[in-house]
Amino acid sequence: MDRGWAALCFSGQDYCGRWMESVSARAEHFVRRQFTVQATLWGKPGLTRDVVVLIVPPRTSSATPESAAQDFSASRRPTD
Repeated sequence: MDRGWAALCFSGQDYCGRWMESVSARAEHFVRRQFTVQATLWGKPGLTRDVVVLIVPPRTSSATPESAAQDFSASRRPTD
Protein backbone atom coordinates (compact mmCIF):
# COMPACT_ATOMS: atom_id res chain seq x y z
CA MET A 1 0.00 0.00 0.00
CA ASP A 2 3.00 2.34 0.43
CA ARG A 3 3.34 2.79 -3.35
CA GLY A 4 -0.40 3.38 -3.94
CA TRP A 5 -2.78 1.42 -6.12
CA ALA A 6 -6.30 1.23 -7.55
CA ALA A 7 -8.94 -1.51 -7.67
CA LEU A 8 -12.24 -2.06 -9.50
CA CYS A 9 -15.16 -4.26 -8.48
CA PHE A 10 -18.63 -4.78 -9.83
CA SER A 11 -21.32 -3.76 -7.37
CA GLY A 12 -22.75 -6.85 -5.72
CA GLN A 13 -19.47 -8.76 -5.58
CA ASP A 14 -19.55 -9.25 -1.83
CA TYR A 15 -16.03 -10.68 -1.45
CA CYS A 16 -14.54 -7.77 -3.39
CA GLY A 17 -16.60 -5.20 -1.45
CA ARG A 18 -15.50 -6.68 1.88
CA TRP A 19 -11.88 -6.61 0.72
CA MET A 20 -12.21 -2.93 -0.26
CA GLU A 21 -13.69 -2.15 3.16
CA SER A 22 -10.79 -3.83 4.98
CA VAL A 23 -8.18 -2.08 2.84
CA SER A 24 -9.78 1.36 3.14
CA ALA A 25 -9.85 0.93 6.92
CA ARG A 26 -6.02 0.61 6.87
CA ALA A 27 -5.34 3.38 4.33
CA GLU A 28 -4.62 6.91 5.48
CA HIS A 29 -6.20 8.49 2.40
CA PHE A 30 -8.36 6.95 -0.29
CA VAL A 31 -10.96 7.82 -2.91
CA ARG A 32 -13.94 5.53 -3.40
CA ARG A 33 -16.41 6.14 -6.21
CA GLN A 34 -19.30 4.22 -7.75
CA PHE A 35 -20.61 4.75 -11.27
CA THR A 36 -22.58 2.97 -13.97
CA VAL A 37 -21.01 1.70 -17.19
CA GLN A 38 -22.82 0.47 -20.29
CA ALA A 39 -21.59 -1.88 -22.96
CA THR A 40 -22.12 -1.07 -26.62
CA LEU A 41 -21.88 -3.25 -29.70
CA TRP A 42 -21.82 -1.54 -33.09
CA GLY A 43 -23.34 1.57 -31.55
CA LYS A 44 -26.24 -0.28 -29.93
CA PRO A 45 -26.55 0.08 -26.13
CA GLY A 46 -26.17 -3.08 -24.12
CA LEU A 47 -26.24 -4.11 -20.49
CA THR A 48 -25.34 -1.73 -17.67
CA ARG A 49 -23.32 -2.56 -14.55
CA ASP A 50 -22.39 -0.57 -11.47
CA VAL A 51 -18.64 -0.36 -10.85
CA VAL A 52 -16.95 0.54 -7.56
CA VAL A 53 -13.46 2.09 -7.72
CA LEU A 54 -11.01 2.43 -4.81
CA ILE A 55 -7.86 4.54 -5.27
CA VAL A 56 -5.14 4.71 -2.62
CA PRO A 57 -2.40 7.29 -3.37
CA PRO A 58 1.19 6.58 -2.31
CA ARG A 59 1.86 7.19 1.40
CA THR A 60 5.01 9.15 0.73
CA SER A 61 3.11 11.67 -1.37
CA SER A 62 1.94 14.89 0.24
CA ALA A 63 -0.86 15.11 -2.32
CA THR A 64 -4.46 14.62 -1.27
CA PRO A 65 -6.48 11.86 -2.97
CA GLU A 66 -8.47 14.48 -4.87
CA SER A 67 -5.39 16.24 -6.24
CA ALA A 68 -3.85 12.88 -7.16
CA ALA A 69 -7.02 12.00 -9.08
CA GLN A 70 -6.92 15.40 -10.82
CA ASP A 71 -3.25 14.89 -11.76
CA PHE A 72 -4.05 11.48 -13.25
CA SER A 73 -7.05 12.88 -15.12
CA ALA A 74 -5.00 15.76 -16.49
CA SER A 75 -2.33 13.37 -17.76
CA ARG A 76 -4.98 11.62 -19.88
CA ARG A 77 -6.35 14.79 -21.50
CA PRO A 78 -5.31 15.56 -25.07
CA THR A 79 -3.14 18.62 -25.56
CA ASP A 80 -3.90 21.15 -28.26
